[in-house]
Amino acid sequence: MTGVEAPQPGVTGSARSRPPKPSPTPTSCGSWPTSSTRPPKRPVLAFHHAAQGEEDKIRVVINRLRELTRACDYAYYVDIAHFMAGLPLPSPSTATWLDGPDAVRAHWQQLVQDRRSRLGTGE
Repeated sequence: MTGVEAPQPGVTGSARSRPPKPSPTPTSCGSWPTSSTRPPKRPVLAFHHAAQGEEDKIRVVINRLRELTRACDYAYYVDIAHFMAGLPLPSPSTATWLDGPDAVRAHWQQLVQDRRSRLGTGE
């Protein structure tokens, strides 16, 4: 291989250029920029910021999650981010939690506390 792309039959010039990148927001419920089968990575960021005690950063992530999940299947991610950060929900949740919201909140807060302990950032 010489690193030079071989010409493709019937394709010339800019026709070989890459397709445009997807928009950074979903075009419809569940239609994420990476794939409709993969939810956004923002819940991971929320966990990271919660474990680090970075309240300002987690609020930014929560706001972005709210934008991305408005009326979509992943709207419960906003609740989980609030639970991880120990923040109250701004309005009643639309999610139905199998174990109830208090148990789910306690579970996520315990995960954050465990991570803080491992990182040595525990309060």
